[in-house]
Amino acid sequence: MRAANIMFSFVMIAICGFLYWETYNFTTMFTQDKIGTAFFPRIILALIIITQLIELIKSFKLENSPILPRSMWPISIRLLIFIAVVVLFISLLGVVPFVVNASISLFLLCLILRLPFVPSVLVSVGLSVVVYFIFREGFNIMI
Repeated sequence: MRAANIMFSFVMIAICGFLYWETYNFTTMFTQDKIGTAFFPRIILALIIITQLIELIKSFKLENSPILPRSMWPISIRLLIFIAVVVLFISLLGVVPFVVNASISLFLLCLILRLPFVPSVLVSVGLSVVVYFIFREGFNIMI
């Protein structure tokens, strides 16, 4: 895990550094001097960079072990399927109606997490309808 932690920390620091640099392109109003639209993202990115530096230092102290032990393979496969369902949900957002897309995706995620069948159906359909209603009626946003 040592090599994976070190590589992940370097990638996260590079991504956060790039995004921090991009915050200098945010537009600000002429009346704002110090705090603009980039203030909050910069704080969050700085905190992520600091925590990744701490993780990087801790990773160098770990003993060298395989990147993914055999005992973690079933969890890793479930994680990959979970990520695939989320990516499929995002890619189908404009194509399939939101309530159908979200209900099926949430149901599949509940099955991946091995939740009971009936609560999975109720939560996935109920949550999808509630989110759609809040965005449609509350915020006047079509999803």
